[in-house]
Amino acid sequence: MRYIITPGVEIGSDESKIIYVLTMEQVNSYRELGYSCKERRYKVTINYREYEIACTEIWKKGDTEHTVIIPAFLLPRRGYPLDVYVYAINLYCNEPKMSQRSVAEATKKYFGLDKFAHTTIGRAMKKLSKIMCEYIEGQVGTMADGQMKKQEKDAQSDATDKMGCKNKFPILRDTQKRRERIKKFLENKADTKNRRRIMETCEQLVIWWYVQFEQLLI
Repeated sequence: MRYIITPGVEIGSDESKIIYVLTMEQVNSYRELGYSCKERRYKVTINYREYEIACTEIWKKGDTEHTVIIPAFLLPRRGYPLDVYVYAINLYCNEPKMSQRSVAEATKKYFGLDKFAHTTIGRAMKKLSKIMCEYIEGQVGTMADGQMKKQEKDAQSDATDKMGCKNKFPILRDTQKRRERIKKFLENKADTKNRRRIMETCEQLVIWWYVQFEQLLI
């Protein structure tokens, strides 16, 4: 499955619990261009409310892969918007005295969640670190604001260190190396001063990442 990632889609902007990524006019425009279209729905929770995100899957006859148009905050098959995970990971990497459990509790409070498992943080960090190790080395890109280039050069150096990237039971040293690597990568990218800035910077980050590596961030 491939994705077209669309920025600027707001969650909780009205009373509806269904968020349509495309208007009917936009869907019809794809049909007029020869695409087949169907709807895919994903659920996310924020501010103690569950939302359904109505995305459009498009394809043409003969395509080997279908494409789903998703908002930048959506991670298919994950229960929360992207900024929840980035906030938790960033907090855990920058506050070495905080455990994953305490970070999970802080994240629940900040985003208004009924639950957020501490093990989710570890799994998300493992996936992000693994993709960095596999794909970043030798691939330096830039964002529109130019902030990514220097940080990715630093990440390339880290990616040559395979500690924590192999499929083995993680030990404390692996976890620490992973935290350091991700902390450096997110530096100057994960602006967590307020909810609006978190959403905006996460949108920039996930779009850049997908263009570079054809992988969702987490």
